[in-house]
Amino acid sequence: MPIPSRRTNAVVSLILGLAAGVALPFVQVYVECGSAPASEACVWGKSLLPLTVSISAVLVGAFVAMGLFAILESRRAAPPDGDQVEPE
Repeated sequence: MPIPSRRTNAVVSLILGLAAGVALPFVQVYVECGSAPASEACVWGKSLLPLTVSISAVLVGAFVAMGLFAILESRRAAPPDGDQVEPE
């Protein structure tokens, strides 16, 4: 399997970070409104959803993207098990 480039890792990290940041507020509202749709948490969650999506996309998305990029880059930097060169 070919090793992905740094640019590929960055693009994948940004896309998945943005997806996680946008999806998180919707999941939170779904969980809050699942058992009691008229609860105060559900009403406030729905009313503040546009604000939370924009903030979460930036904050949560940035942390997810940075973490995923670090993981992908560490996998890219490590040599495969069979290609280790012994010191002379």
